[in-house]
Amino acid sequence: RVELDVNNHPVSLVGERIDVAIRITDNPEPGMIARRLGECRSVLCASPGYLAARGTPQTLEDLAQHNCLHYSFFAGQSWHFVTGEGEQVSVAVSGNLSASISSLLMESAIQDGGIAMLPEREAQVALSAGRLVPVLTSFTPKSLAIYGIYQSREYQPAALRVFLDELACNLR
Repeated sequence: RVELDVNNHPVSLVGERIDVAIRITDNPEPGMIARRLGECRSVLCASPGYLAARGTPQTLEDLAQHNCLHYSFFAGQSWHFVTGEGEQVSVAVSGNLSASISSLLMESAIQDGGIAMLPEREAQVALSAGRLVPVLTSFTPKSLAIYGIYQSREYQPAALRVFLDELACNLR
């Protein structure tokens, strides 16, 4: 039996009787077992209509002049990138929409709402269809790890191990 709860809030695995939490983060919760399952790569993108109306940013500094759609879960709104030379850079962003779910940010970007940093896997269909286009492609958004978080290696049900193995195979 699978019961799925999708949210971006930290959960108490014990208190809420949750076998595994999937987190996209650089800092898994301390005191829990964190199995790395894959990597979440992102793409910076906007709709052709938004770019036609507001212009296409040419530098990271140009993002200050754009409506940047961002995650409300992260404190301090900065987007992090790696340059072609491997240097890590950050830029402060602001905009009129923040959301805790990437699908809302993507839908707003498709509807000419602004520039969004979205998971590549999620944005792929809209990118392929031309509903979104990548911007600032000389900068790679910093990727985050995808973890399966659980309580104990000793009492891990076989079904949980199989589930995590399958996720790891599909997230590579």
